[in-house]
Amino acid sequence: MLPVFVRKNVRVGGRGRPAFILLLILSSLTVLVLRARTRPSVEQPRPASSTVDARAATTIAMVTGATGDFVEQFARQISNKQCYAERHGYEFIMDVVDWSRVHHQSGYWNRLWFLPKHLMASRQRAVPPAWFFYIDADAMILNTSIRLEEFTRHVPADADIILHDGGFYINSGALFVRNTNWSLWFLQQWQRQVRQPQTLADQSALWEVLLHLASADNEAEARRTDGAAMPRYGGACRPEVLHRDTPDAQCFTWDTCRCKRCLRRAELCWRREMTRLGHPYGRRRLHKVAFWTPYTDGKVGVREQHPRGFNFYASMGHAGNLQRCHPAQLWREGDFVVQDAKGLAHHYASWWDVQQCAHPGDGAALRRALDVRRPYYREVWNEAGQLVWPGNVVVQQQQQQQQQHGVRLADM
Repeated sequence: MLPVFVRKNVRVGGRGRPAFILLLILSSLTVLVLRARTRPSVEQPRPASSTVDARAATTIAMVTGATGDFVEQFARQISNKQCYAERHGYEFIMDVVDWSRVHHQSGYWNRLWFLPKHLMASRQRAVPPAWFFYIDADAMILNTSIRLEEFTRHVPADADIILHDGGFYINSGALFVRNTNWSLWFLQQWQRQVRQPQTLADQSALWEVLLHLASADNEAEARRTDGAAMPRYGGACRPEVLHRDTPDAQCFTWDTCRCKRCLRRAELCWRREMTRLGHPYGRRRLHKVAFWTPYTDGKVGVREQHPRGFNFYASMGHAGNLQRCHPAQLWREGDFVVQDAKGLAHHYASWWDVQQCAHPGDGAALRRALDVRRPYYREVWNEAGQLVWPGNVVVQQQQQQQQQHGVRLADM
């Protein structure tokens, strides 16, 4: 107990002894409070997400990772995220450990080693973060007015994982992870996929985990409905099955073969299987997994939510993305994050000094900066926010249907 110093002969209202006793009691209570606040908390299971009071104040930590030369290569993007975190009061975690020495695979897998580590370490604090937002090192935050709580507060109360939905596939470059035991289990299942051959490293591994979760949900539903027939997943998208009777049977991994047709094959398989299991794009919902859907198909009457999402590919200056990506996966003016900027990072950031992110530039300035590289913004998006790039696979399909059936593009 801390010593209490009281001057002799000091009397309060003529009653020195009661004053001494009162001071002693108050001092003891103060010490107990200080000890309670400073004592490291013993690791305990976090409450189930269904019991979390959504009205309670939440804390969010941002996590990214890069090793070796990538730290320097993505310095601008990393500073961008750190500045955003400081502006909104989020903790920023930069992991620089070379986890490939542990899993012996490419650096894509690193997130599945350091994310669980930081979740577990945070539980030693008095107030650990309620959510972790993982984002790739090369991604840039362009709309700093959007707060992370705009995503976490608008998903079902039992969601522990939030993924940005994609018309063609799910990209693992940004996701929300609630600090719960179920989230750790999910990351563990994802991590275990490293033992199996993968078409696209951790990304195709995520697709496989989601397919198994969808199948498990169907099995649970079948039990609730007295054995009603429900579709199950039998492993059709596993690389050894998917590529077996193709010219790519002996070499299909992106890390070694850079097989683009293998990627398209895997994306198509995942999309078809999720639809068959009852989870098509725009209507996906798994046990404890929420999908944030942008809804940018140009459909009339479909309300577009804001913010649209948190994981978009670069559109301007990146014709390859424009050709192969679904419109819902492409960055549009006002969107939160741009992924896959690669060498275009200086164009996406030139309108805005990352050291002054509290005062971001306006949309017009951003457009001028990006228009130094074709295609220009208005070659990609029209005034209604619809993708009009003629080389895009979805736009081409819409145009074909328009010609065949005589329907307007906006009605599709």
